[in-house]
Amino acid sequence: MADAEDREERRSSAGNDADALLKELIKVEALLKETQQAGAELRVENETLKANVVALSTTAFTVPSLLKEASVDRAPIQAVEPDTVAKALIQAQAETTNLVYLQSAMDSAQTSPYRQPVRVLEALQAIDEVAAKWLDALQSGKSHGPLKKLFKEYGFDYADKVSQTSRGKWGGKNIRPATTAQVLIFHPTSL
Repeated sequence: MADAEDREERRSSAGNDADALLKELIKVEALLKETQQAGAELRVENETLKANVVALSTTAFTVPSLLKEASVDRAPIQAVEPDTVAKALIQAQAETTNLVYLQSAMDSAQTSPYRQPVRVLEALQAIDEVAAKWLDALQSGKSHGPLKKLFKEYGFDYADKVSQTSRGKWGGKNIRPATTAQVLIFHPTSL
């Protein structure tokens, strides 16, 4: 009789052990999935940083020349909310010091159906601020952190990848000629 009770007790505890092991397995698999996702995000960020290093090391400009060009005095603009994307671009062009605006940007702005021109202005101002921090980091050798974090501080989400629409329109080019220098073009931000 004791033998039968022992077998029953072992079966019962083995069932509990199997349940406990199954629960532990589920927890470990969830943790593994989270870790793999974090690893994938870090790999994408690493590739972006590598691309920035390559772009910075191969561009035909120096930090002092950029800072000199950026220090051009601009006439103060009265704070007026733009009612079109083209007006937002003109206002941003007058207010920002770290951005180069291509004619194609104005052409696109004039035909843009986007109905939130103030948001466009805010995005360009945020890009200008992030560019200023980027230039400071180049000059000082001290990072201000990932672009995602910097743009988040200004209320925008930084996209690590170029959208399919932009890739189709611009062919995925991240560097485009502007006057005599090569200019790094940031990936899009989410408006």
